[in-house]
Amino acid sequence: MHDLTNLIHRDFHIGNILSHDSEMSFITDLGLSKPVYETGIYKDSKQRVFGVIPYIDPEVLSGHDNYSKASDEYGFAMFMFEILTGIPPFHNIPHDIDLVLKICNGYRPEIPSNIAIPQLLVDTMKR
Repeated sequence: MHDLTNLIHRDFHIGNILSHDSEMSFITDLGLSKPVYETGIYKDSKQRVFGVIPYIDPEVLSGHDNYSKASDEYGFAMFMFEILTGIPPFHNIPHDIDLVLKICNGYRPEIPSNIAIPQLLVDTMKR
């Protein structure tokens, strides 16, 4: 078992979570992230953006911040959204520069009104 408390994953999304059984899951792909520039989104600074667009912290996407624990927490919130709703974040929008700009301007996935999620979890995702 690895101690992940001092690591920043930088590519935290649902595809990097493996379920062993109904009680245990594992975070995978530590250090194997691919840069966004390989998928057509370019960055003008020296820092390269890694990950799946809906899971990347807006502060990282906009170039205002480097990857951090907070950026992993943002990815975890999107993971929570997908697990709790059964719908990937921004599933109906192309994952392109337009989505990046929307996310940087505060756009977030909406929880469908027909899905009941405890308020504590909603508040955790929003935080």
